[in-house]
Amino acid sequence: FQDALDYCQKHPVPTAALGFERAYCLYRLNRSQEALEALQDEPEQTSQRVLELKAQILYRLEQFVESYQVYKSLVKNVSDDYDDEREANLVAALVGVCSAGQDQAVSGDLARSRFREDT
Repeated sequence: FQDALDYCQKHPVPTAALGFERAYCLYRLNRSQEALEALQDEPEQTSQRVLELKAQILYRLEQFVESYQVYKSLVKNVSDDYDDEREANLVAALVGVCSAGQDQAVSGDLARSRFREDT
């Protein structure tokens, strides 16, 4: 990933051409804040791949509420072979929200959640 990032820096092309790839390399190199900033330059802000990466980066940055919101939207609007993984990531983000004591930010969702135990 470092080689790919180095290549992008040595051979500049318009940001739109390799913006996502640059952000992904930064993410894989654990340079999460830089990756998030690189994604902001991506012209396709609402594409599935950008949203998936953004949610992962936000989770890694412990911005659990924001990560949860992106995953919630993805689970609602996308259906493919990765549904189970996406739902697991949604639950992980929700656990992060609750562990950080920010569950009031998603309290409405918790009340309606299919994960909630009915007693």
